[in-house]
Amino acid sequence: MGPKMSIDRLKSTATAALRHKDLAWIMKEIPARYRDDPRVVKSMLAAATNGDPALVDDPSFKHAFAAVEAFDHASGLADRVAQLCDNPKIIAAASANGRDVSWYLERPAVAYEALMSLSRTDPSLLCENLRHEALLTVAEARDYSASLGMAEPTAPRDPMPATEAGRAARWTELIKKSVTPGERLTEEESAHLKALGGHEAALEEVRRQSAMRTPPASGEFDKLIQKSVSSKLTPAEEQRLQALATDRAIENGSIEAESSPPASDDELIDFTSEESES
Repeated sequence: MGPKMSIDRLKSTATAALRHKDLAWIMKEIPARYRDDPRVVKSMLAAATNGDPALVDDPSFKHAFAAVEAFDHASGLADRVAQLCDNPKIIAAASANGRDVSWYLERPAVAYEALMSLSRTDPSLLCENLRHEALLTVAEARDYSASLGMAEPTAPRDPMPATEAGRAARWTELIKKSVTPGERLTEEESAHLKALGGHEAALEEVRRQSAMRTPPASGEFDKLIQKSVSSKLTPAEEQRLQALATDRAIENGSIEAESSPPASDDELIDFTSEESES
């Protein structure tokens, strides 16, 4: 609704600016059926400066041209977004993520992150050209909305995968992200990982065994283990330690990254219930 209102406002501004008496002769040259097309109007305004170069310094002309240009940009972006939303492959990608395209339409920043995640986890779902086009268009929509000061609706927690295979795949995805340099789980992703995996006991055992080793190695993991024994870790250190412990557990076979069963349905945290209770 916000973008639609923005385009309507830009169109009204452009229309009002073009009604200036000094521009009447230009508008008369444009057939009536094209006067709502900002591309045609902008082209005619530019052409008019060839016949009258002084127009470029005329305040009314500059105001009208800027207004038409802004309307042209917004409407062109809206057309490209609409084309993406009608693309069957984009619709399928959104559905695979448990969302409807209209949900992402209101949240371009979230849509961009989802496309970036998709390019890493399942690049075959969208062909390279479509994925590239979608990323560029969604990024432009995100930046445009931000430039207008439009706040996106708060994104609710991602839906928990409904199938066992889906939960296992999601768990593996989050584990990989948690141990990837430069990546960090969000609070919501951390909660999902705990709900999906059911591996807290295994991680605690890995940490306990590591703490008992002598002499300790000088790596980051062992320094964090030593600190956890002698004092309290910060939340950031605790998260880093869990990520390192998970990585080591996968490497030594304590946890099987691809085959570890996710928590059963009755062990999963019901986010909906938590939100309704709060």
